[in-house]
Amino acid sequence: MISAFFNVPKARLAGFSVGLLVALTLVSVPARAQGETIGIRDVSFSARGYVMQAQNVEIAGSSLPRATIEAALRSGEAGNLPQRLESLGASSITFTDMRLQSTGRSPNRTVTFGRLVINGLNAGRIRSIQGSNGTWRTGQGESTFASLSASGVAGGLLLQLMGDASSASDDVEPLVTATTFERVESNPSSGIKLSIQKIALNDVRISGSADRRLPDALGAMEWSDVRFLLPARTPNATPMEARICSIVIGADRLTTDDLPTRYRLRIDNLAVPLPANDRTPAIQNLRGLGLEELSLTAALEGNWSQRSRELKLDRLGVSAANLGSITFSGALGNVAPELFTAPRVLPAHHGAMLWSDR
Repeated sequence: MISAFFNVPKARLAGFSVGLLVALTLVSVPARAQGETIGIRDVSFSARGYVMQAQNVEIAGSSLPRATIEAALRSGEAGNLPQRLESLGASSITFTDMRLQSTGRSPNRTVTFGRLVINGLNAGRIRSIQGSNGTWRTGQGESTFASLSASGVAGGLLLQLMGDASSASDDVEPLVTATTFERVESNPSSGIKLSIQKIALNDVRISGSADRRLPDALGAMEWSDVRFLLPARTPNATPMEARICSIVIGADRLTTDDLPTRYRLRIDNLAVPLPANDRTPAIQNLRGLGLEELSLTAALEGNWSQRSRELKLDRLGVSAANLGSITFSGALGNVAPELFTAPRVLPAHHGAMLWSDR
């Protein structure tokens, strides 16, 4: 094979020359060993529940020949996309003008990327993802985001959700270790326009069986610099913009049985303007108190102890600038694990005790 590769007759290679040629091949000609970058244009791939299309796919670091790579990407047979990409043995895969469309119960669900780079695909998990110029479309509207970065992604599970297929069991499965979306814009059919500077998700896990429409999600999420553009409430009023400094939602610190033990919800500095030309009674009453803007902060923080079965409410409070604040704390005793796993079948009475202070 070596002599054929270099077009040298086998009879002229012997002894030391063969060993030297092998060494030189391994050291100075790494293009196929380490894998050159191969570009494949106009790729289309069908799988259970979704279709993937891309104007161009670049495979870097694969030692497979181009024909094998192209055959894997162009196969007309429906299959598992992460497994097929993983079989290429590539260090990175870059998609240009990529489109993923659901063909399951939600055919209007579509995700697109101007550019998407996948690094370190192994055993169905992806070490990191970087994406740009993305869109998310459903029957309820469209969202866009300037960039996406993620680490520790379960690629197969993510595409399974894209295709409307749920896990066959209620076991909690890790979906992504960390994800960040930058400059998100959303235009839902409700008419409310939403912009978010940054969305961060950490340690996201899901659980849910096939009889559920959507899986349950665990983990932490933070929205930063959120703005809502609300439609005018009356014909003579102008659209109103509400602002939120940050929103934090979390259900994490899982037990060995995958039950969350820490819960938190915090909304920092929700600012809602009170237009003078809005004749809504509630707005006019607040303006009568001398307010031109309503500014609120709310927080809910709690912990559940598996040993004592106590749900401790560290804080439940709301504060409004120039109006005052109110805060509660307390504990709920004898809280069974079923509160977090099967809310629809909870018994009517748990023998709980609640106390609070203001």
